[in-house]
Amino acid sequence: MIPFGQVLDLDANEFHDLQADPNKVVKVQGLVRELLEGNPARQLGIKQQIIEDIGQSALPGLISATYVLVDNLKNERQRELLADIIYAVSLDNPSAALLLLKAGIIDNPVWAGQQIIAQVVQRLGLGGLAIEETSFLLKEAVKHAEIDDREVAVILFECLLPLGIGVKEALKVCTDWLKTKYKIDAPVSLISALLNAAPEETENTLSLLLRHIERDNKDRSQTFSSIIEFTTLNTVQGAIRSGSQRLSIERTGRAKPVEFLFMGCIARYIASHEADIEVLDQFINAGNFNSGILRYWWQALSTAVKLKSEGAKRNFEHCLSHLVDQEACLLACIQLLYIVEQDASTKAWARQLLQDVKQSNPALYQNAVDEKAKHKRKDNNHEDDDGTGLSGIR
Repeated sequence: MIPFGQVLDLDANEFHDLQADPNKVVKVQGLVRELLEGNPARQLGIKQQIIEDIGQSALPGLISATYVLVDNLKNERQRELLADIIYAVSLDNPSAALLLLKAGIIDNPVWAGQQIIAQVVQRLGLGGLAIEETSFLLKEAVKHAEIDDREVAVILFECLLPLGIGVKEALKVCTDWLKTKYKIDAPVSLISALLNAAPEETENTLSLLLRHIERDNKDRSQTFSSIIEFTTLNTVQGAIRSGSQRLSIERTGRAKPVEFLFMGCIARYIASHEADIEVLDQFINAGNFNSGILRYWWQALSTAVKLKSEGAKRNFEHCLSHLVDQEACLLACIQLLYIVEQDASTKAWARQLLQDVKQSNPALYQNAVDEKAKHKRKDNNHEDDDGTGLSGIR
């Protein structure tokens, strides 16, 4: 393990904070300002000068530039340019990563600067830090969470969780945050980091989130649905189990957080992992899940169709041509009726499939029309069972 402060050509005091050699700090700040204001050719020259001529000892000046030059970091290209330089001078240096975390994130008064440094640290990784150093960062993460400095806490946990550090603490922080009336963005970002770091715990982690969102809270449900992304089949299966748990505590078997889990996170997954649609379809039909899960699954497939998923279309076609599961066929027909109304790009396909059903099984078709009309009346009169003003079918 590399001792703290040894790698850089700086003494321990200079490495601990940004106070040592102020002339060099000011010089680097000036170069960064010139870099951000220069043309591409000049930017390339300054970038090479900082990386090759000044090297690792430029790091304090680069970090301080994120404090004082925030007005020059307004667009993504400028932020990426500075991040690339900080990454280059910090590479293969655990002590540099620690300085970035301490001075660049924990002590950084500028949110945009924190984001730049966080991007660099996540690229570098923290695998080279000693136990006492990661322990310090974990304590800092918990401390900032307790004082509601949520952005810093999330960043620190996002760096530590991939190392298997702080899972228990992050779950507790999420629980505490979710009990408050604050915006849900920070706890959801932390949940997302937990899912990435410990995918085998997806069911338990998502269950924590879902049970702390009210059944009719559309805003919170939309927020988490837009942030969380699934990357493996196992995580989606865990998510489905957590959704079933959430529905089991509702009298109506409906809840906005589960609806948006399927229409957002799961729909995006199956649209980009079409080979898993059949596996998930079998998983849901063979599993002992709350009855509402099947309805939400067809909503996810309907959303995936709108996302141009040919695999989702084939699932509709297979279900309605074989007519094995009457409940699934009814739900598929209802979704097709909504697709015809709401999505111009797939209207012709949905209309033709409905016409085939109408001819081959007129009773099924009429049942779907009647069910849709019934739920539409409830929508208009705000009379649905779960009190949301929405049918839960769409």
